[in-house]
Formats: sequence, C-alpha cells, structure tokens
Amino acid sequence: MENEHNGTATVSPDVKPNEAANYFDPIFDRPPEGPNDEEVIARLRAERASWRLSPYEQGERDGERWARESVRERQFIRLELLAAERHPIRDRLANFAEHQGIGLGLFRLLFPDEQANWEIANAFWSDVTGEPDLIEDQNYAAGFFWGVVYLWRRLKPVM
Repeated sequence: MENEHNGTATVSPDVKPNEAANYFDPIFDRPPEGPNDEEVIARLRAERASWRLSPYEQGERDGERWARESVRERQFIRLELLAAERHPIRDRLANFAEHQGIGLGLFRLLFPDEQANWEIANAFWSDVTGEPDLIEDQNYAAGFFWGVVYLWRRLKPVM
C-alpha cells in the first residue's frame, strides 16, 4: 500500500517488523511461469552468439562439443588420418552430397564399423545438432569435421 504523503510503500500493520522482509504481495511477487530469468537470459545469449557464427563456425563448435562428450581415441585418430589425406574433406563432402547425402556419408566416416542407413544417420544428427538437415550444409559439415580434428590436435600432445 502506498503512503499518500510521501509516495513510499508501507507494509500492513498486521505484519511484524521481522516479517516485513518476507511479505508476499500476490500481484507483484507471484512466481514467474515457465523458465526463470537466468534460463531466459542464457537462452537469449546463446541465440545471440549463434547469429554471429557462420555455418562453418557453428559446425566447428558443434563438432568440438560432440567430440568432448562422445568421441573415442580411435575415432580421433581415424579422423586425423582422413584430414591428412591428399583429398580434402570438402571433396569428400561434395561427393557425399551428390551420391548419398552429407549426413549419411559423414556418419559413415565417424562410425565406419556401423551398418548405417539414412534413418540411423538422421537420428544421430538430430541428437547432435538439433536439426538433422543442418549437416547437409557443406560448410557446416566441414566445420563439424575440423572441430573434432582440431580438438584432437590440441589434446594429443598432452596424452
């Protein structure tokens, strides 16, 4: 309630002084519905950061994140060997795009022992990227590949 004389808020006279700090106003102090402020801020900051990233940079970030969570040493070594081959990864990705799809082709590079089909690869990319079609962008896919390889190149000397 507002004091008519000086515009300051007052607490009901029924509230004891030591309880005033815990006074709950049902209109102004109701708990928010949905995510709390910190969650909304984190989501918006992440979204803002993604605006500044090219598909390659986003792929590189996602590749490193995935590698940190899931990649085994054997996969790191295999991808580093592929990175050192005479035919650049972009040539492979272009070939995949023409014949089987980048998502399936890159999945088979990451998991050569798997009997992969597009359904399995699509589920994998959906889990990893949140958008299975994103991997079909050659720049994003190249960034993803190099994100994994660059992480390995940083980790390998200290192992």
